[in-house]
Amino acid sequence: MANVLTDVFLLESRVTNLAHREGVTDSLPIYYAGLFQKHEITRQQFEKAYECYMLNPEDMTWLMDEVLSTLSIMQSKLDEKSEDLQVQ
Repeated sequence: MANVLTDVFLLESRVTNLAHREGVTDSLPIYYAGLFQKHEITRQQFEKAYECYMLNPEDMTWLMDEVLSTLSIMQSKLDEKSEDLQVQ
């Protein structure tokens, strides 16, 4: 679930950043379909799992910590790559 939610946050962030482009928000259902297909789940399975986490604050805290940790690692790797490109 943490991997799926990480991808959801990344997708939402990307769409928000590109919202000014025509058709981006209209394509959101297609983007989500691809995301769920990647993780071999349905939208309904995701929503049901998310609802279960929402019912248990401790589990939701753990889930969000996992997502934030993954995003932080991704950002660190991106920063390192950016620094390496600037040095060259």
